[in-house]
Amino acid sequence: MLSEADLIHRIEIGTEKHRPWWLEAVTGPTTLAEEFAKSHGKKVGEVMATGVISVSEDTPLSEIAAVLERNRIKRVPVVKDGKLVGIVSRANLIQALASVVGRIDQHDEADHQIRLDLLSRLQAQTWTDFGSRNITVSGGVVHLWGLVGSEAERKALLALAEDVPGVARVSDEMISAY
Repeated sequence: MLSEADLIHRIEIGTEKHRPWWLEAVTGPTTLAEEFAKSHGKKVGEVMATGVISVSEDTPLSEIAAVLERNRIKRVPVVKDGKLVGIVSRANLIQALASVVGRIDQHDEADHQIRLDLLSRLQAQTWTDFGSRNITVSGGVVHLWGLVGSEAERKALLALAEDVPGVARVSDEMISAY
């Protein structure tokens, strides 16, 4: 797959990677060769990413969102029987979310109340800055998304959400920082 990220460090535009001599001396030859090919290659096969992450047609949108965030990518190919059948981008996920937000707000007051209660409890905590944009509730299931500062913070957020009245289950879609 070839994306704009594969074309950022190019010799033609003066953006190829330059390292101090001492850092280049400890960088492995495979890494140096890959970077050279990306910055100097003239054929797609020399520049493109290999080992592409993909999803199937029946992959839930929540899982696709987690794949995009976990791998820090902007789009993911959809394959069926080893053949490309589509691509899902971050923009597609936002469109899908926007299409259901109105229905959730109109039809499920209980989910809305769970979310408000959780946000209130979250605001009282000094150990996290986990934001409201990272929390959705649907059918009593709390979805916690995004990066968190540590594994301890992730566990504490799960415990906090599980303790809210009316929560049927917590879907952990968080990624602990390195």
